[in-house]
Amino acid sequence: MKTSMQYRISRESSMTLVSLTMTTPLDDAASVLGDLAKELAKDSGPIVFDVAGVSYFNSPAIRGWVLFVEALDRPYSFRRCSSYFIEYGNMAQQIFGAGTVESLHVPYRCAACNEDFEVLEMVDSLSGRDDLPVAPCPQCRASTPAVVTASDFLFFLGT
Repeated sequence: MKTSMQYRISRESSMTLVSLTMTTPLDDAASVLGDLAKELAKDSGPIVFDVAGVSYFNSPAIRGWVLFVEALDRPYSFRRCSSYFIEYGNMAQQIFGAGTVESLHVPYRCAACNEDFEVLEMVDSLSGRDDLPVAPCPQCRASTPAVVTASDFLFFLGT
């Protein structure tokens, strides 16, 4: 069976960094997340999930992920959240569990050249804003507004 979720664990001082990639339907969520839980049990201290590589969730993956984060017994946060991860988290906030989101990718589409791109933003810099920053298109440099509204995209913040 092909595994469509992959993870890489690195340890940085007192923190465990977990980089996740999920790009296709995950039918073996329980198995993969069970393996990850065993690896994480070897350490203590906070966990940071880098979820920039998450671009797909299906029902088994969501259920497995929610059960996984609910079982974590130490602080954790999310870094470099893909816009996809944020959109799913806004629909099912259990995806974030008790974790906090540190940074996320804001999606853009340039009206001048139709280039799709994302810009990494720190959540602290966006909290309480009525709008998302305008960004220069990497292709043509045109000023480009985000394709999502702050109130919808940052819904998970509860502000």
